Amino acid sequence: MPGGLGFLPITVLYAVVFIAPLAAFLRASLLRNAGPASFGEPTLQNFIAIVNDPYDVSLLLTTSALAAVSATLSVALGYPIAYRIGRSSGPWSKVLFRLCIASMFTSAIVAALGFKVLLRDSGAINQLAMDLGLTKEPLPLRDNFFAVALGIVHVQLPLAVLALVPACESLPRSILEAAQGLGATRWQSFWQVSFPMTRSAVVRTTLLLFAVGHGAFATPLLLGGGRVPVISLEIRQKILELLDWPGGAALSVVVMLVVFLVVLITLLVWRDQPIAVPI
Repeated sequence: MPGGLGFLPITVLYAVVFIAPLAAFLRASLLRNAGPASFGEPTLQNFIAIVNDPYDVSLLLTTSALAAVSATLSVALGYPIAYRIGRSSGPWSKVLFRLCIASMFTSAIVAALGFKVLLRDSGAINQLAMDLGLTKEPLPLRDNFFAVALGIVHVQLPLAVLALVPACESLPRSILEAAQGLGATRWQSFWQVSFPMTRSAVVRTTLLLFAVGHGAFATPLLLGGGRVPVISLEIRQKILELLDWPGGAALSVVVMLVVFLVVLITLLVWRDQPIAVPI
């Protein structure tokens, strides 16, 4: 487009599908609930009610803890896979990469339903544990925090791998070879050279998955069994069942603020520093 306006279409699309809904939610959160699906005068009462409600506070804490655990596990499990893909040129690296891509086409609902069968008392895991004599009774694997975290990790793991692969691919081979030439073992060169150079990508990927984890809905609904209350389910109930649109909008804004503050503080603390390579 002439005049350097080539970015205009995507800017308009971004404003319509992202900024406008956020602005609508922000406006609704600042209005009083005047009845089912109705708005009153501007007020901060919706936010005051959230802060003073122990249940809403516990929902935020549970949701943030679930998002943090899931993001950390996803990155911890995904980093070795991404490192293997990024540092190897063999056929197995291509197979792993294609498997990560393919797994992203699996619906979160289908995956959660599969985990419901796998984690039930008569499921494969409990049957194997009892057959091996590890336990005499079925383990409580379903309808709890563990089950929900496992389901979210299954969804987020391919994202973690794909986000970390470019950082692992960009590691200069000359530096790794120099480290080994100076007497460092592969384990030492990894922890003292490779990992510090990819630490920034690890932190940013963890923050990305932490933010995404706050929006998990189908997995907590299907694997939590109503025993793992998260903020997304409460927002749905307020908006669709109680028709408390200002209250649901206020909860959404609070979640965004919490995620924004955590991301901002973490980036300030973990901002890039010059990397020393002690061998």
